[in-house]
Amino acid sequence: MCLLSSLFYSYVFRCHPKSKDGRYYLAPVNDIAFNPLITGALVTGDNEGYVIAWDGKNRKRLFELPRFSKSVASVTYNRDGDLLAVASGYTYQEANETEEPPQISVHKMDDSYDRSVSAGNSR
Repeated sequence: MCLLSSLFYSYVFRCHPKSKDGRYYLAPVNDIAFNPLITGALVTGDNEGYVIAWDGKNRKRLFELPRFSKSVASVTYNRDGDLLAVASGYTYQEANETEEPPQISVHKMDDSYDRSVSAGNSR
């Protein structure tokens, strides 16, 4: 879980809880990116390979990208907020001696993403 606090909204919410054998455990969040043009829209990338988009204002999960095979090291939007770049690769927490090249992918944030963010937010 991550605890995300914001000066803009004065709240804390938990994200990325994982269930294993009926018990929840914590998944470290490695990066957070705020959409530059949609107030309250953000994505988080975790150590388990998940990228999840959030409506931070309403504390709701919007969508999840397909899981990456390695940890998500970095997420970032372009300046227009319509493209999301994700870097996934080896992390030292995995204690694996062999390092593979990172995987970089770019995802188009389409109109359905924009519409799913809170009403009243503007581009």
